[in-house]
Amino acid sequence: LSYYEPEEWLWDFGDGNGSTDRHPTHTYTQDGLYEVCLTVSNVNGEHTLCRPVLIGTVSTDEPGQAAAVRVFPNPVQDRMVLEWGGETARFTLSDALGRLVMQGTLRKGNNAINLGRLPAGLYVYSIVQDGKAMSTGKIIKQ
Repeated sequence: LSYYEPEEWLWDFGDGNGSTDRHPTHTYTQDGLYEVCLTVSNVNGEHTLCRPVLIGTVSTDEPGQAAAVRVFPNPVQDRMVLEWGGETARFTLSDALGRLVMQGTLRKGNNAINLGRLPAGLYVYSIVQDGKAMSTGKIIKQ
């Protein structure tokens, strides 16, 4: 989204750290949801874009087992089912630009989620339980 040959980059990683590198790397010290912003500038002005980034480790109590999350169908038309194997958790859905479009509570078992009002496109879901990122994934809405 950077126009007219940007000359300077300013990254804000949302955790009190930043960088002026064009392509920085950053390591977070804690799991969580962070708003990462990039401001680019040149002699004509500046432009800022922010996106939410979910940092976390997906794990279970049983070593070697996958997290208990299943989303189907994918691609989806109007209604998807999110099968959640954990206790109550928070569910968020963001569009491809990182804008929050839906949120709710997940209960153990099958959770029906109506996506009928959303336009076709790519979406990212996140599941957070007790402040820890449990799972993220992509959904294609037809």
